Amino acid sequence: MPLKTKIRLVQEISAEPKAPTPITKGHLALVAEPTPNVPVVTPSSGSGDGKRDSEYLGPGLDIEPDVLSKYEESGQWLAEHKIDGMWAKMIIGHPAEGRPNILSSRDATTAAISGSNLGDLDMLETPWPEGTVVVGELEAATEWATIQANAKGYRSLHLFDVTHVGGQSSKPLPLNQRRELLEMLHGKISGSDDLHSRLPLLQTSTQGFAKLYDEACAGGDEGIVLKAMSSHYGTHRADGKADFWVRCKRWFTMDYVLHSIGATPSGCITGVWGLYKGGKLTRTMQAACPAEFLSPENVGKLVVEFKGWKKFKSGALRHASFVRVRTDKPAEHCTL
Repeated sequence: MPLKTKIRLVQEISAEPKAPTPITKGHLALVAEPTPNVPVVTPSSGSGDGKRDSEYLGPGLDIEPDVLSKYEESGQWLAEHKIDGMWAKMIIGHPAEGRPNILSSRDATTAAISGSNLGDLDMLETPWPEGTVVVGELEAATEWATIQANAKGYRSLHLFDVTHVGGQSSKPLPLNQRRELLEMLHGKISGSDDLHSRLPLLQTSTQGFAKLYDEACAGGDEGIVLKAMSSHYGTHRADGKADFWVRCKRWFTMDYVLHSIGATPSGCITGVWGLYKGGKLTRTMQAACPAEFLSPENVGKLVVEFKGWKKFKSGALRHASFVRVRTDKPAEHCTL
């Protein structure tokens, strides 16, 4: 299938620039790639299992909303909506089985995203140069993403970064310049409603972090991510997390009854927690709490409050963590 690549856009990217040049509005330019200041994790030097995509980056720190003002006042951070999708990258113009694009996820086990997770994003024809690599959150693998995709009838890749343009790496550029490159690329598809809706751009802001957080939570997003504007694209951590990305997500709290006592795969004692469903205490999730509360005498009686990043239909919390013991609440009141 022929690619609709605009030659003018390719020609504007200098293959051998003589000196580093700034990124300016309306013009695409990349500097020659120096030795990165921040090492980039590769499958061989990263986690050791070869399963992590070498370009995966994720937040390395969680913060509470009450410290957002400190990040904003520093003037060194960009804020961006955090949506509950799946990290993915799209490589433009590298045909796989006749497709114009390749989409891959953070793990080698699902690197060739296909079937229901992919939809037909691999068949989109963009005006971007071959070898361009964009990164975003794919509407797949989560409850939120499934709802979004089912409502529209197709999946979208919400873009937030670009690591290559026309085969040249943009990783050594600071985030604010990469963002400018991404916005210019996105401007090339603004005339196509289909491409614009399939490849939306996650919006960023340098001010009003608390307001952006409130708006994100009210709109059903997870919260926001803060990214250091001067940061290059890469991380020294084996798990792909980046210290220059921090996230501020909304907490969900819920009370549970000790259903039974279990153990982690490593043998550590932990609690199995339940909710009353139809008048019966039903196992709902497993989560840790102080060991002194995990005794047979407390099964069916102990009520504990947990907080987590998301509440599932089952009543379980995502990444649940202990808050407090609720001596003021009867176990029978813990219902789904």
